[in-house]
Amino acid sequence: LASGSLFALLAAFYYWWPKMTGRLLSEKLGRWTFWFMFIGFNVTFFPQHFLGLMGMPRRVYTYPDLPGWGALNLLSSIGSVLIGISVVLWLWNMLASMRTGARAPDNPWNAWTLEWATTSPPPVKNFDLVPPVLGRRPLWDLHHRADDPKESGQARRFARDELPAISKYKLGMGLFIVSESSFFAILILAYAFYRVSPANAGGPDPSVLDIKTTAVFSFSLWLSSLTVWLSGRALKKGRQTQAWLWLALTIALGAVFLVGEGREWTDFFDRGVVASNDVWATSFFTLTGFHGFHVMIGLILLVVLFFLTLSGKFKHRIEPAGFESISWYWHFVDVMWVAIFSLVYLWSIIST
Repeated sequence: LASGSLFALLAAFYYWWPKMTGRLLSEKLGRWTFWFMFIGFNVTFFPQHFLGLMGMPRRVYTYPDLPGWGALNLLSSIGSVLIGISVVLWLWNMLASMRTGARAPDNPWNAWTLEWATTSPPPVKNFDLVPPVLGRRPLWDLHHRADDPKESGQARRFARDELPAISKYKLGMGLFIVSESSFFAILILAYAFYRVSPANAGGPDPSVLDIKTTAVFSFSLWLSSLTVWLSGRALKKGRQTQAWLWLALTIALGAVFLVGEGREWTDFFDRGVVASNDVWATSFFTLTGFHGFHVMIGLILLVVLFFLTLSGKFKHRIEPAGFESISWYWHFVDVMWVAIFSLVYLWSIIST
């Protein structure tokens, strides 16, 4: 999380430095800064994951001399030195740029946004005349006139802003699914690790898991992927009644899964299996609970879609992107349960 924010901030700093100061940074120093920062950051923090799995707590000023702890902490210290070197290079690059850096042109990156339409650095008033904004790429529009017969067809499409656009609904959902996939990957890896961890004393008793019952309500969730697809297919063909009927069935199947998972948890609690029992129970309840929360959110979204479809909201739209993006989310939830069911339940069968 820290590196994702830090590297984005540094990228923005390098991008807008010429506009802010009127000077260019050294590309050579920038490359050295990047590689020292990238390597140093991973060398510093990646070993800490293994130290955590080995039992070392966070934010302690000292630690016992246990096998492997000293070497991994030394490796992290070496990484922090590399980060320090990158910061020194970054500061030196700034100072050198301010004193002897090459003068920056108004638009060194051939960018399309309005801040690059003025001088570097910009005057107090920004523009003598406000540039015309005819589309998403105002600087492209200024330099590539749509009515110029010499321009190619592709350039004219750029100038008229006629390039095919990605739906904001699909883009947003796609990015959300990518981010949630990383969370699920972490939880799945944690479960797999603790399933075989010595701290778990060989893993749980397979009799705790009612695999047959779980398979029944799991099939309901997987079947709902088909029904939501059929709903979208009917909607594209203008069959409103079929669309909302398939959507109602999808909601019912999702509810069956959620109720089944809730009953499984209740049965565990009645038998004294709770998250605080051992590391397996902790990782099991965290993983299945995280997925169950996603199913609940998906059901809320599907109910909203159901009423919108019932009211004829999508009647005159052939491919409603909002409907499709929520369908993507529901398919994602179903695929995640395939991975979780295989890991948690089928593994228990194989290991017996």
